[in-house]
Amino acid sequence: MSDQLQITKVIIYPFEQEGFGDRNSNLLAYADVVLNEVLQLKGFKIFRSKTGGLFIGFPAQRAKNGQYYEQIVALTKEMKVLFREHIISAYKERE
Repeated sequence: MSDQLQITKVIIYPFEQEGFGDRNSNLLAYADVVLNEVLQLKGFKIFRSKTGGLFIGFPAQRAKNGQYYEQIVALTKEMKVLFREHIISAYKERE
């Protein structure tokens, strides 16, 4: 087995805004990422920015103080870019 983690699959779950609070939400979809076909990371979010671009949010949990803290943290810029490219690409393929 390779020593390097690779994104081998991205699963997209479109977010239907009907029936949920804020109709003006920029949340478009949720995504799960599979690494090396053996580890699934759940809870990424895909948002539309105010300028029309797309960006992702890493899985986060709300603490008692109301702040959100990321549960998965990419420690390098390259890893952040890799996650973004794969997730946004998979989202665009569904459109």
